[in-house]
Amino acid sequence: MEVKRITEEPLSSLEADILDILKGNYKPNYYGVSSVDELLKEAGLEKFDKKSRKLISELKGTIKNRYELNTYAKVLFYSDRKKQGLAVFELNTLLFPDEVGTYLSLANSLGVLRYHSEAIIQYEKALEIDPENEEALRSRDYIKSKISN
Repeated sequence: MEVKRITEEPLSSLEADILDILKGNYKPNYYGVSSVDELLKEAGLEKFDKKSRKLISELKGTIKNRYELNTYAKVLFYSDRKKQGLAVFELNTLLFPDEVGTYLSLANSLGVLRYHSEAIIQYEKALEIDPENEEALRSRDYIKSKISN
């Protein structure tokens, strides 16, 4: 029973956490992910981008590293909520603009959806940070070869 939890360690114990969840007293380790999830549900995809941009300073205080939202975005993306996943990947690039991995995750997901031009733009952003990143170079060149054929 993983209600309101994404792969995380218990705060107290699994049993105590479940009791707190059922009582409505639970604050997860990944509170930022819960906040983004609630915003996505409340605002809907159309308004998510604008509202999430306004919350960036607040989210920076609750999201510890790029992996939190990256994991959540992958869960969304691979559970047939691809557009929501892309929106969260994009938010992650705004929260962690100096992290190559945020752009790679967004670019890879765009590539899966065959949004080739958009994927190339994200690979280029990753390469601005790390010009020798092999994954970004290889993936960008692969997509460019698919477009030219």
